[in-house]
Amino acid sequence: MKKTIFIAIFLLALLSVTFAKRIKRVNLEDATAKTAFWTPQDMQVAADALVRLCVEDEFVDIAIEKYQNEHDGLRPAAQIGKIQNKSSESIKTSQMANALRSSIRSSGVLDFVVSTSGSEGAALRDGRLEQTDAFNEVSDETKLKQMSVRGAAFEFNGSIDSAVALDNRGKHGMRTYFVYLAMHDRSTNEIIWDHQYETTIEF
Repeated sequence: MKKTIFIAIFLLALLSVTFAKRIKRVNLEDATAKTAFWTPQDMQVAADALVRLCVEDEFVDIAIEKYQNEHDGLRPAAQIGKIQNKSSESIKTSQMANALRSSIRSSGVLDFVVSTSGSEGAALRDGRLEQTDAFNEVSDETKLKQMSVRGAAFEFNGSIDSAVALDNRGKHGMRTYFVYLAMHDRSTNEIIWDHQYETTIEF
């Protein structure tokens, strides 16, 4: 009886190890994840790759240099606009936005500011005074605080999509994620950089 139980446990362990090995992130060095779906770690890898490609782009470099020349060498700030989930999966785009924010702040090239057009910046937007008669009636100290709110020179927008390809038996296949990201100049609305990152998971 004990021998039978031991064999059963051994076979279950063998099956679990075999299944785990089937899941592989094709273009990532770390293929240890146990799920065949996208994880927050995968999002961070994608965000790091996209932001790195962005700040290394020639046209982005020109745009950053132009901004610094016009603002006494100040490093430009970027904000996250809208990240859309175009896949059939339940992907939290807020996690992708967080990953991008971390990558932007770590880039050493761009600063990050909260978007005043999104929900994150609602409180800031509502508390900021417009250049109206009401603005002229407040104290100089309040004016300085309101005017010191730093705006973003650039904005990132993007989307996430996915596709699944199965073998004839429908047991194994590949799931590919497509992450599109674009950066535009907020002063001209011109897209100065965009790229689509792809990552594939075999299962």
